[in-house]
Amino acid sequence: MRNFILLLLLCFVSGLGAQTFPTRLLPKKVRTQLRDYALIPGGRYVKNLYFGSDSLQFQIPKRVSVDSFYMSRYEVTVEDYVRFYHETGDLEHKYDSAVWMRDFPYSFNKPITQNYFHLSKFRNFPVVGITWDQALRFCAWKSKELNALLENTGYAVEVTLPTDVEWQYAAYRPVPQQGDSIVDAHQFFPWGYSFFCPRGKQDACRLRCNSGRTVVPQGFTLIDDASDGGLYTMPVKSFEPNGYGLYQMSGNVAEWTSDNFSVDYAVAENAKLKFPDNPEMAKRYTPVFAAGTYDDYKIVKGGSWADQPFYMQIGVVKIQHPEKASSTIGFRPVLRVYRK
Repeated sequence: MRNFILLLLLCFVSGLGAQTFPTRLLPKKVRTQLRDYALIPGGRYVKNLYFGSDSLQFQIPKRVSVDSFYMSRYEVTVEDYVRFYHETGDLEHKYDSAVWMRDFPYSFNKPITQNYFHLSKFRNFPVVGITWDQALRFCAWKSKELNALLENTGYAVEVTLPTDVEWQYAAYRPVPQQGDSIVDAHQFFPWGYSFFCPRGKQDACRLRCNSGRTVVPQGFTLIDDASDGGLYTMPVKSFEPNGYGLYQMSGNVAEWTSDNFSVDYAVAENAKLKFPDNPEMAKRYTPVFAAGTYDDYKIVKGGSWADQPFYMQIGVVKIQHPEKASSTIGFRPVLRVYRK
């Protein structure tokens, strides 16, 4: 009877998709390492939803399916990345602390340049000054570290960067609040519909993320960098997590994804959808790019401590050349478990 139950369990496990494998079946020493990863169950959602526009936002909203996966609850911290750098001893992995002065040459950023990667007060802040390739190398190192613990167990893990689709899907899970009437199809931010607090109700509003200043619209009071507690980055476990337990999917640092930005989207068709009866307006709002201009750029998601609220929206795209590090970009890995 015992062997029969074991056989059923093995059949169940072997039938699971790679992304849905339950971590509780792994050895305890590995489960301890994975406690900071949240299971994101598979499903369907509408990607590319946002309000407003800039020259890059011309993706068409589209319903897509996503397999289950695990995602880090936090952005990779300074402490995590410095350990990676010291353990590998590879100078190619060294963070670029000069990004603070290079990104903001007219600010007095020498102290944070000198201290961000060295003072203990910053160890739980998100790592910055990291290229896309360095983020991938960290993921490969983390995969190797975890797989060493899984040797002779019959299991393996892969740590990598999320796709644009996976990142958006993981961000779409607000924490239910009493009295909320959020329509899922109109959710623009990880916490719901709006970034703003109605005038006169600022004290009742929960701070949602660490973002930059913007123009205060008539009739609303903006939660900006003067009141969110952060003039630059903040500890990764700040503010309220979303329904999956993921912290700061908007703000703090924007996050590298694995996807290239492509100008091969259906640009003209998108403009026609916006202005079906006005071809001139459709042409006016169709972005024009030189051939190959952004072919090598990577998509970054979530907005940063320096960005306006528009870029905190889940469906909004920002881009960065993979070889260029920034004081506003970090990363958050995803993980998949496999049975060998």
